[in-house]
Amino acid sequence: MSPDSPLSAGCHTFTNPRNSLTLEYLIHGDNDATKPLLVVQCPGWGPGSRYLQVCLAPLEEHFMLLFPHPRGTGGSTAPPDETQMGTMTHMSEDLEVLRIHLGLDYFPALLGHSNGGSIVLGYAEKYPSRVKKLILISHRLVGFREHSLLLQCKDDEQYKDAFEWYVSHSVKTDEDFLQLSRHVPPLYFVDPERHLPQFETIFVDQIQSSYCYRAQRVSDMKQENPPLMKARLGDVKAKTLIIFGRQDLICELGNAYRTKEGISDAKLIIYDNCGHIPMLEKTEETLHDIVVFLSS
Repeated sequence: MSPDSPLSAGCHTFTNPRNSLTLEYLIHGDNDATKPLLVVQCPGWGPGSRYLQVCLAPLEEHFMLLFPHPRGTGGSTAPPDETQMGTMTHMSEDLEVLRIHLGLDYFPALLGHSNGGSIVLGYAEKYPSRVKKLILISHRLVGFREHSLLLQCKDDEQYKDAFEWYVSHSVKTDEDFLQLSRHVPPLYFVDPERHLPQFETIFVDQIQSSYCYRAQRVSDMKQENPPLMKARLGDVKAKTLIIFGRQDLICELGNAYRTKEGISDAKLIIYDNCGHIPMLEKTEETLHDIVVFLSS
């Protein structure tokens, strides 16, 4: 593959012709054009893609991995208007701009984790003919709220401090955002003591600007009534795999059930003793299920 190709390995940037924002994406692989493309979308609220690059690195044996950075993350510029940071309204549209830039008729496969799953789901709803396979890992339906499991854990000693930070601390500055990212992660895991040390090395120091965290919330609140993402689930035509941890405290299992209900032929896999990041707590199972699904 030519090094000038938009699909060559490395870091790429281009200008979104719709709004002049710079969009950045990374491609991991060995420039083997015979490997199918898998687009891996990180959340849009500012954590970046490094944790996904590390956790999903074994997939490079089978696929060319492309990590798009949402507006405001990494080398992707943020709009000055914070209402232009919506998951479905704006960030999913950036995926369509990316598809056109890459010269693809459609995305062979889109994978998203957490809010990244929300972004790719929004894209699959709006552009059903432009994506063949969709993988949603621990995703949230914008406008869907369920916190019953989280509330049950608020007095648990291993979650107590993280819960208090999650529900009580506002994010106004970059330092607020950094502190939140250091205190909340125990909520991501069934066994925080086991998994936090590894997770912190690939996540906490990657946190950048608090702008994304604040702005995405502001923008998404405007979409919750009417709940567009829930309403358009039936528009998805992509073959869909949903992966969830049964003990996910961040995006609870109701998100998976409601999505499965709306996408009738979607496959739902639930891991026991697993929280919000199956790629760490159930690494072998997650990688295996992704490869099997994409190879079928």
